[in-house]
Amino acid sequence: VGQNVTQARNMLTQRMMYPGCVGEVTVDVSKLQEGDYAGLCALQGYYGFVGVTKREDQNYLVMLNRETPYGEKMGYVRDTEPGCEWEAIPLHGDSVRLKIAVDFTDMKDEAKFYYFDLEARKYKQIGKTHKLYFKLDHFAGCRFGLVVYSTKTTGGSAKFTNFWLG
Repeated sequence: VGQNVTQARNMLTQRMMYPGCVGEVTVDVSKLQEGDYAGLCALQGYYGFVGVTKREDQNYLVMLNRETPYGEKMGYVRDTEPGCEWEAIPLHGDSVRLKIAVDFTDMKDEAKFYYFDLEARKYKQIGKTHKLYFKLDHFAGCRFGLVVYSTKTTGGSAKFTNFWLG
């Protein structure tokens, strides 16, 4: 049980590529429990996340992140606060395709978050564009992360399929 992405114990990561790249994955959230989160993140101390959370027996597509106070070199040493939620959309069904697109050109260092809208048959951006910061608290740069974590009780799970990196 944790409060945010950086406290997750279930994560599989993949290094991002310069000058930009995209990570996509399909997530089956039919076995999430109340307070669980499952999805795709841009992993670093100041992470960005797109995924699904279960609240009051309803699944919601969410985008959340952790932003940096400017000028701080180390970042969060003890990160125990939940991320800032920028958008939540009710999810109808148990599966969703998620995408993060990152751009490192000319020190732009930003990530955009998307979900595939089945009715519109296209990706739609969710939340806000997230600035990526490279601080000493997370020396590995930025990585895509497939992540599941709980904020209430353990036992929930998610199934990730068709991860694509391009």
